[in-house]
Amino acid sequence: PPRGSGVAVIPVYGIIAQHMAQVDDISSGGGTSTEEVGAAFDAALANPDVGTIVLAVDSPGGTVYGVPELAAKIFAARGQKRVIASGAGLMASAAYWLASQADEIVASPSTEVGSIGVYGAHLDTSAADEQAGLKVQIFSAGKYKAEGAMGRPLTEEAAAAWQARVDEMYGMFVKDVARGRSARPADVRGGYGEGRVVGAAQAKEIGLVDRVATLEETIQRELKPRARPPGKHGQRRRGRGAKPEEPPCDRGKLGRVVVAGVVRELHTAD
Repeated sequence: PPRGSGVAVIPVYGIIAQHMAQVDDISSGGGTSTEEVGAAFDAALANPDVGTIVLAVDSPGGTVYGVPELAAKIFAARGQKRVIASGAGLMASAAYWLASQADEIVASPSTEVGSIGVYGAHLDTSAADEQAGLKVQIFSAGKYKAEGAMGRPLTEEAAAAWQARVDEMYGMFVKDVARGRSARPADVRGGYGEGRVVGAAQAKEIGLVDRVATLEETIQRELKPRARPPGKHGQRRRGRGAKPEEPPCDRGKLGRVVVAGVVRELHTAD
């Protein structure tokens, strides 16, 4: 195939965290590492055989740490290669933060999209501890070091400080979504679900996604203009004496495509 005609598929599955522990690849163990996704994204950008990068997303989101940096990397790739975020299941919160930086966002019909917002929680068990006859003593140094200690009530000052941090992170989230979707921050804050997830059809109506389609359909669409008619068993026809083509990284089911694997044809072999 022509150079630059391949599609790199990078999974973004499960909880997103900066240093998510992994076993095999970036999507093992129920989570995704922003650092590993960033490395796979860089590799796809540098691969001359790749023309399109697809982020295959099924994630409820995760922590904020590392997400703005990866979002900036994805946005900066615009104009270099086509980047598509394809959701199947959940594309929410931090996962949508990343997806919003792609050139196009696609959601499968059953996907839920959105959850643009940030929250934190503090558990005050002081009343229950007192009733149980427990007394917690905390030793700390630094005026505010222990103000968020679990089990203790928050002072008004501490609660205000926590809310300020949440508001700051939310502002970063909104700003990036507005940049990626060519929208006004006010429209993101006042629309786009306001922290809720919505179905794929509604997500398209309000501008959260660009089209409703499956991951398979998205890859087929990207490959179609560059694909040649396959021969027997899905292999390309080659003239007599022609050099064998280098096989793609994975020729099995779509779900087995390796990280940054270049897909030149869509195979469904068992």
